[in-house]
Amino acid sequence: MKKILYLLVLCVVAISCSSDKIDVPELPIDDLVLPESSEKDPLFPGQILKIKGKGFKQYSEIWMSCQTQSDGLITLPAQIIEVTDGFLRCVAPQVYGKVSVFLKQDNHDFFIGGLYFEEKDESGKVIKKCIFYDNDEVAPKQYNFEFVHQDKQLVSIVQKHQGKSLTTKFFYDSKGKLDKFEEYSEETKELTVTFEYKNATQVTAKYVYEEGSSRSIDLTLDDKGNLIKKEDKANQIVAEYTYDKKKNISDYTKTYGSTESSITKYRYTYDDKKSFLTNLGAPSWFFVFNDDDLFSFSVGANNRLTSTEDGKLDDRFKYEYDKDEFPKSLYLLEENDITKVSEETKIADFFY
Repeated sequence: MKKILYLLVLCVVAISCSSDKIDVPELPIDDLVLPESSEKDPLFPGQILKIKGKGFKQYSEIWMSCQTQSDGLITLPAQIIEVTDGFLRCVAPQVYGKVSVFLKQDNHDFFIGGLYFEEKDESGKVIKKCIFYDNDEVAPKQYNFEFVHQDKQLVSIVQKHQGKSLTTKFFYDSKGKLDKFEEYSEETKELTVTFEYKNATQVTAKYVYEEGSSRSIDLTLDDKGNLIKKEDKANQIVAEYTYDKKKNISDYTKTYGSTESSITKYRYTYDDKKSFLTNLGAPSWFFVFNDDDLFSFSVGANNRLTSTEDGKLDDRFKYEYDKDEFPKSLYLLEENDITKVSEETKIADFFY
């Protein structure tokens, strides 16, 4: 027993002596300040982060690490977009929850702090199909949408109506960024829209129609990846959006031309349940950009309850939810002109 204890003491001494010889460099950044974040006010993947401090180099790297139920421990690099004498700006990778942040510089790794990101939705639920109902009294219609996913990305949306189909196919680059989409009527391609990323916040959507015409629309994103401005210069149309903390559109202004009378302002409120577009696999700004009324009202984390146009209540909505708090049915609420009683009309069903 004494021999064993003697060996243990030697091991401890050896380890302590060897640790004394390890040269642990000091953090090379002075006045370091990470972005503010908390569980109640988290950051988002894809958000532009500004890390303040003096001593960053052009070759500095920022890495982030987190633990998720589905993926286990993941460590990913942030995309560096700007380095100055006083700060470093980067695009946050796909990390969630409590995140550890590391600086790689001068052949050393430094832990520089922790951040809170939005929690990853681990339900794995993805919308597979939805049906929208046009309850026209004369000729009621039904629109069927089917969603195809692969490797956690939205691959295509197929819209079927009165025996005809319209297919939108999505294409991504090697980093998972939306590169373009194509629209097909039946089997015939009609449109290709390619996204040209000038930087993290400026994007140009270039339209090329199969009959030969083309046009472009300029997009501006904020540091959370939300579309805040869409400008069609050729047609003098500008759309501007503001968002709440959960990335829901709170206000929307659309301007035609340059006269005061051509401005329309919208305001929206939401429930606190999960949007049916959660986990869809395409950037949320795409559905705002594409200006599809069937989807744009639910591009954020929650589902729209009211819509106000120029200060006047325009639409009210109600939902039925499944056990996971995803909507399974959507109703339009309208007041009967005679009875003044609110009436419910089902306008959509969702299937996961």
